[in-house]
Amino acid sequence: MPTPRRHRDGEADLLLKRAEADKRERRYIYGGDSGSSGHARTTGANRHAGNARTAAPAVPPARSNRRVIRRRISTTNVMLAIVAVGLAIVLYVNNIITVNRLAHDVNELQQSYDRLRSSNAALQADVNRKLAMERIGNVASRELGLHHPAEKPVEFPIDEEALEALKARQARP
Repeated sequence: MPTPRRHRDGEADLLLKRAEADKRERRYIYGGDSGSSGHARTTGANRHAGNARTAAPAVPPARSNRRVIRRRISTTNVMLAIVAVGLAIVLYVNNIITVNRLAHDVNELQQSYDRLRSSNAALQADVNRKLAMERIGNVASRELGLHHPAEKPVEFPIDEEALEALKARQARP
């Protein structure tokens, strides 16, 4: 580092210190000019005068930026996030498995229902066939020997008083 020349009031020393500080910290000042460091600002008249003794800074010295604070993510928060994501994945997979199992059960029940309806339809057709009057007449005549009468049935008149007397006698032992 070259030694600074001694000028009046140590102005050059101040400028060199500011330049070195700028080299160490290359940060932008909010609302400031990014091209210049802003340390050696003077008025326009003083810049062109060329006289170092009469040039006085018209702008107060530049302030340094605040130190950037990098926020650390807490390990606990990271672990909680991982656990939450893992739990969400487990619940999602469990939901998919449950839905698939229920769909399989519904399919099996639908097949069972279809088989039962088919069986019921076959049984109903068999009952209808067996209840047919022609079949009943054929079975009665062939197996039981029953035939339609050749004569018309005869009606007998019943005396109600005689029937009552008969019932009363049977009731007395």
